[in-house]
Amino acid sequence: MAKKNTKSLLAKWNSVSPAIKFLAGFIFSIIIFYLIYYSAPYEQLIGNHFIKFQAKLSSGILNLFGIDASTAGQTLSGDGYSVNIQKNCDGTEVTALFLCSILVFPILFKYKVPGLLIGGSILILLNILRIVLLFLSGKNFPQWFDFLHEQGGPVIFMAVSIILWIIWANWALKRTNLNFLKAKSNT
Repeated sequence: MAKKNTKSLLAKWNSVSPAIKFLAGFIFSIIIFYLIYYSAPYEQLIGNHFIKFQAKLSSGILNLFGIDASTAGQTLSGDGYSVNIQKNCDGTEVTALFLCSILVFPILFKYKVPGLLIGGSILILLNILRIVLLFLSGKNFPQWFDFLHEQGGPVIFMAVSIILWIIWANWALKRTNLNFLKAKSNT
């Protein structure tokens, strides 16, 4: 009896549209991401180090452009101004949404690799650029800092990740015969 129910459930799942499977997989992967992201081991082993790494890279970029910048932990300082890079400003969430959307996309893994590597790298570099621009705006145009930090920057960052995903999905779908919107037929 249990075997028959399993086969029945499997047959129903196989007939579900790839778009619905993608959505279910995406929601599940995001739940897993947030369970990990807000865990103490993540913060101790990865999160804080990643933020410090971004602060150091941002400092290096500012130094390349003649601004005497330095870091102390998660704080980026220079020319009488400093910003403290916090967990939700590290770009990890948007990057994770992007990566999860590729990982659960119903396509062969070999088509996922370029999106994961190139898209993920672009988003990490874009967030470092965002940190540099926030530092410069706070130092030179403090009236714009809150807007760029709270609204403008996150919206642009999310929009770029969505555009990157659309570009990748179009590229990957052109290389396969997957019709993403149609369910598989059992006939």
